[in-house]
Amino acid sequence: MSGDERRLADSRGRFLVQSRGEEPGQVDAWRECRLLLSNKRLILAGSDRKRTFALREVPSIRHVDGNGPRIAGESTYTRIELDDHDVLLQSVDHAAFQDALDTARVDGVVVQVRSPRLDDATGADPDWTRARLGVDGDGALEFRSADGAALHLPAGVVRDVEVGTATIDGTTVDVLEIEHGEPEATSRTVVAAAPPHRSHLEALLRRRDAGEASSADLEAVEARALTALYSGISPFDVPAFIDADVEAVEAAYDSLVDRGVLDEVRVRREVTLTPRGRNLASETIGDG
Repeated sequence: MSGDERRLADSRGRFLVQSRGEEPGQVDAWRECRLLLSNKRLILAGSDRKRTFALREVPSIRHVDGNGPRIAGESTYTRIELDDHDVLLQSVDHAAFQDALDTARVDGVVVQVRSPRLDDATGADPDWTRARLGVDGDGALEFRSADGAALHLPAGVVRDVEVGTATIDGTTVDVLEIEHGEPEATSRTVVAAAPPHRSHLEALLRRRDAGEASSADLEAVEARALTALYSGISPFDVPAFIDADVEAVEAAYDSLVDRGVLDEVRVRREVTLTPRGRNLASETIGDG
């Protein structure tokens, strides 16, 4: 690896290739390989050949954690979704892979930024400035304008990320509103980018959000409940699905709502009959 390419992971793993539309039972067996992940490429070095994937050409990846279809006997893997086929990986660090993919998609792109750091104007509302976005070896984000002014966002300074709208040259566009800095002295930066770049940038920012929950912060019941919800299980069916007490799942919901991971749509009320209620129910049954 040379130039600005950086190795992020080097491990042993397994992979297989699944053609689009191919049934799980028709795929080849898993093959042993060496997995090399950089900020630009994924390399699968097997006994027969070396396969290289440029991260800029990978549309998306998806981690399947035990709840997806079993492929060649396995139900936990990372799926790389390509044009006409998918590549499935085992023993790859999914978080590092996702971060590398998002980095590759935004590193070097030009975006519109509204920030006091990039505008010399003394007004309260800075002008929009074109800036090149970069990601350094430590994962810090940097927005640098043509005149050399720079806004540096290392991990830990991002406090909040919201999606909003703004008007640029008479056109309303979606933007990312970033609150960053120390808790007692935060700044606000607004970034406008093309939709694909904006989604990858948002993912990077949220993983660097000091207040954002990460998978490492989750209790076992919280993690299993989230996985079930993500798989489409009804919130009311989650306790039975993950074999957990209703009270434990309700407590997990409360915790996840408090941390901004879940939105509370409707509160399920637990009720019991009073003596008057039992009498009324008895009368109702008798009248029936």
